Amino acid sequence: MKKCIFMFSLLVITIVIAAIIENSKKIKKEQETTLTETNNNLDSLMANTTK
Repeated sequence: MKKCIFMFSLLVITIVIAAIIENSKKIKKEQETTLTETNNNLDSLMANTTK
């Protein structure tokens, strides 16, 4: 019985870790997108001020 509980808790921990990893990948991708948008905005601002 204890082995069954141990295996189940191991499965739950694995699922939680996998979910955290997937979530961190998603957040990283969003940060990169935001960074690109910010760079584009800065470029257009610089172009406007140098005119």
